[in-house]
Amino acid sequence: MTEESSPGTSSGKRLTNRWLSRLTGGRATRIELYVVAALIFASAGGISYAAISSSGSAPSATKNATSTTTTIPPSTTIASTEPSSTTSSVTTTSLTTSPTTSVPVWPPAIAATRLTAPEGWGLTLGPDGNIWYVTGGLDVARVTPSGQVTLFPYNDTLTNGQGTVSAITTGPDGNLWFTMLNGDKVGRITPAGDVTEFDTPAQGMIVTGSDGDLWFRTGQRSISQMTTGGVVTTYSTTGLPQELAEGPDGNIWFTETGGLIGRLTPDGQLTEFSVPTTGGTGWRAIISGADGNLWFFGDGQVGRITTSGVVTQWPASAAIAGDGVGQMTRTSDGRIWFVTGDPLGSACSDLAELNPDGTESVWRPTPCIGFSKAITVGPDGNLWLSSGVAGDSQGLAVIQPPSS
Repeated sequence: MTEESSPGTSSGKRLTNRWLSRLTGGRATRIELYVVAALIFASAGGISYAAISSSGSAPSATKNATSTTTTIPPSTTIASTEPSSTTSSVTTTSLTTSPTTSVPVWPPAIAATRLTAPEGWGLTLGPDGNIWYVTGGLDVARVTPSGQVTLFPYNDTLTNGQGTVSAITTGPDGNLWFTMLNGDKVGRITPAGDVTEFDTPAQGMIVTGSDGDLWFRTGQRSISQMTTGGVVTTYSTTGLPQELAEGPDGNIWFTETGGLIGRLTPDGQLTEFSVPTTGGTGWRAIISGADGNLWFFGDGQVGRITTSGVVTQWPASAAIAGDGVGQMTRTSDGRIWFVTGDPLGSACSDLAELNPDGTESVWRPTPCIGFSKAITVGPDGNLWLSSGVAGDSQGLAVIQPPSS
């Protein structure tokens, strides 16, 4: 068998062998020692550079994001208490606009079933078939499809009880994972209520990626990736990340301040797309659509971005323009839903559907649901909403989606 090598490699080996002979004989000079070391390093592979790639319809340069990796051991494990009842180049995207749809100022009514439960936010369907969410205090709540509520009081040990649970998601390990609003940690709670804390900066939105890791905001211009074993890798971003979603391409997509939408691959390749906004708020909510694209809201506009970065934008209807849109969800038939504030300024929330052509359909839940930004699909296929109004004794509502 012959070993193939380039001419440069062969000559390098001859020089290396000759100087190694001088080295073993004790006759090598200091300069020769340096040269030998350099040749050995180069022949072993030396330095490799990440390739710069570009996409067809929306050319963009992509490179490894600046990152740091640390292993965070569980700082505290809390037994369940007895339950009470890098910088990347920015892509300029191609834009298509379309007229908005006229929506009645007073939307048609839709029946809502109110449940006796604490107010809260951050709804998710748990691995046990129940609805989980975080209350306005330090509790994590579990609700069965029949409406039975169990509260797990959370003893926040790392910040002396000052942290507030802000977002929750179902993890890849059969547990629920949550972040804090003003406490730098990630928490894990089992369906039985046992809590483990990981001391790492984390605030707001948290999602599970296709890679089996947790992805979340840090509260700074960065996003962290965390394994269920506590290994954390943090990636720098240009803007301040807002909302996150797993994309149809297996990557993590997120909205940013400064009119940006970012894409992070599981191995840390960051691409940011420049998507113009009409106001100062920037893009907020984002979700993966059944059409293989991602949909987003913000600044009185709705948009769609393909996984290659082609953007289409529409002005939002008068019924939701300017209103903060929080959590979005998708039913099994591919329809996208969200909740929004009443444009007339009442304390009630409206239910809205985002249509494939960029228009919206809006309904008024009856009875009224206090201002909410949390929504998810339950095990029954219905929409579950939470009220964010402090002191609301009927903090949850269930709505059967209207027929399309």
